[in-house]
Amino acid sequence: MRGALHSFGKVNSITILIAGRKIMKHLSVIFAALLIFSATIFSADTSLVTILKSGKFGGDVRGIDFVNSTTGFAVGDGTNSVFATNSFIAKTTDGGNTWLNISPPVLTNRPWQVDFINTNTGVVSGYGGIILRTTNSGTNWTVSTTPNTSNIYEVVMITADTGYACGALSAAVLKTVDGGATWSSVAVTGTNARYGIAFAPGGFVWICGTSGNIIRSTDNGATWLTTTITGSPTCYDIIKVGNDLWTFSSSNGVYRSTDMGASFALVFDNGSRAIYGAGVFGTTNFISVGADGLNYRSTNAGTSFDSTAMNLFTGQISRGVYMKSATDIIVGSDMGNIFRSTNGGTSFTNVESANRMYAVDFLNANTGVAVGFSGMVFKTTNAGLNWVNLPSGSIYEMYDVQMFDANTFYIAAASGRFYVTTNGGTTFIERNLPNISGGATKTMWFHNANTGFAAGEMGNIYSTTDAGQNWTSVYSWGSSFNNFEDVYFVNTSTGYATGERARFIKTTDGGATWDSTGIDGPNLNTVWEMDWLDASTGFMAATNGCIFKSTNGGANWSLMNDTAGLAGIDMIDIEVVDTGRGWSVGEGGYIMKQQTQSQWVTERILSTSFGSAENLWGIDFVGSNTAFVSGYYGTIYRLDITSLTGIAGNNTPLVYSLAQNYPNPFNPVTMIKFSIPEAQNVSLNIYNVLGERVASLVNGKISAGSYNIEWNAVNAPSGVYFYKLEAGNYTDTKKMILLK
Repeated sequence: MRGALHSFGKVNSITILIAGRKIMKHLSVIFAALLIFSATIFSADTSLVTILKSGKFGGDVRGIDFVNSTTGFAVGDGTNSVFATNSFIAKTTDGGNTWLNISPPVLTNRPWQVDFINTNTGVVSGYGGIILRTTNSGTNWTVSTTPNTSNIYEVVMITADTGYACGALSAAVLKTVDGGATWSSVAVTGTNARYGIAFAPGGFVWICGTSGNIIRSTDNGATWLTTTITGSPTCYDIIKVGNDLWTFSSSNGVYRSTDMGASFALVFDNGSRAIYGAGVFGTTNFISVGADGLNYRSTNAGTSFDSTAMNLFTGQISRGVYMKSATDIIVGSDMGNIFRSTNGGTSFTNVESANRMYAVDFLNANTGVAVGFSGMVFKTTNAGLNWVNLPSGSIYEMYDVQMFDANTFYIAAASGRFYVTTNGGTTFIERNLPNISGGATKTMWFHNANTGFAAGEMGNIYSTTDAGQNWTSVYSWGSSFNNFEDVYFVNTSTGYATGERARFIKTTDGGATWDSTGIDGPNLNTVWEMDWLDASTGFMAATNGCIFKSTNGGANWSLMNDTAGLAGIDMIDIEVVDTGRGWSVGEGGYIMKQQTQSQWVTERILSTSFGSAENLWGIDFVGSNTAFVSGYYGTIYRLDITSLTGIAGNNTPLVYSLAQNYPNPFNPVTMIKFSIPEAQNVSLNIYNVLGERVASLVNGKISAGSYNIEWNAVNAPSGVYFYKLEAGNYTDTKKMILLK
């Protein structure tokens, strides 16, 4: 098994079994939607199944609540991330610095908000009308009785007995008078979806929602009055600060009421960037969070706002926020990120994030091992249906893994660590590389269980003939620009190594000596990955979007793709299946594909909900049609490929078009076809009847052609949905119906 790791944490490491020989390949080809290309590119019928979500949370943090300075809870799901089905309840007992996943078996749907009455008793609400209740600080949870199964977006306990919840149309407002054990519907005016709840002593309750609708009660919910904000914004949260009410919207920005909710005025316009949540402490301090991580902070009850506190989490969508004090603030964001500030929001530290899965290696169709963040090791013996977390005893990043049999596999890790197990992962032995001065072991190649090579930071290649018990330095690059990113052997005699500054060396005597005589790497910053078909034909994935090919054993290299616009884009992994088929992936979500033997073209994979690409760093093919892929967010996917042969015809569409989905109505899978006559930046998004985006199927530049996109709505409720295609100046929207 071999791999290559950025100095800043990107890793490539894979073993692929093809035509009876073990060769190292890299792909990281993952689409959140299924793309079946019918333009002048390789056609591939594929499906992608998530088979492991190993991140501590593995989803978006939506709600946060603290019961005191040390004990707090967070909830969330994977609606807008790669973890489409992940749900969690998490707990901290050290003020928010570390979090433990305490999700109970009864958590069968996605939780969106949490509120604790005291240290022991709390409630969680969410998708499908779920409300869970605990009376022992989250150790056990029970399902509360609710009148329907519509989504519940917010839950608030006013006293130990009385609480309110609000949500989708048919579950607009619920109330409990028995501490959250049972809930009943409250008659209110209108059919608006409701998102946020505020309250005050004396029976005052305010609830905000769609169309600028704010309802309020002054008699503990017996009667309700309605206020409509000018412009009809969707208001996601509402808080009471001192004598005033503040509500935060999907557009325009922040509104204020100085008359207990009878009217609201726009305080400042935030444009189209939504604000999803707000936290308050005392009578003067509050902070709001939302799209692109923006947050607004006020320390004087809204008289002024601190612009220096904006955009601290650029690229994130933040939804949950809790102010423990005027200075101690916890913010929950996408992809399991939790941020903490101890200086009132001037700066934040990321205290929790999704785990990273760096490499995966399969021995056969059933047995495989994946490794990653902070000593994570997972093993499956049933083709990825189930995974066991093996106790590595290590706190170091695991960068590379190679299996030899069901019991024996090796792991390369940070700080020169090298781990060996001979009992299937029950125990691990640490056999470290010498003189690596704390640098990471980024890549390894073993011919068999005894003889192999390892390399990484600090510019040394080491060899071992006794399974890592002893290591010998066989080459050194010197003291600067010396990181090795990849070591690759074509056979037991001929091998190559490359890395920083695209330095390139070769051995023809089994690694005893290495030099660059007669070979020359391309002139660029770094080569991250190599793949060789034989001793003559090799490929490189490199910085600035470059794919190189050599047909003479590395003596010369030719650029295989158009790199216009790819400055700063690192292509991390590369896999060449045969002389006509290859794949490479890299930074920014870019995927490159071999179109002909002399040309690679660029496709861009889908972005996450907050605009960054899904970085997937390891792939291992089992046979020719199934691959296992590991990725940044602690996830392993199974990629099933039914056809990777042939080139489709050159029938470029003449006009832009968006077809009606088929089937329609559908349950739960439907296909959406569109055509574009030229390469274009394309987005294809799914929206519900509230105008909320529920899925992003395409987001990036793609080639001219006709495309079929699959939407699997297994986690979406029945109803009417709209899909919108935007390509250059072309826009079209169509309706579809999901019936379950």
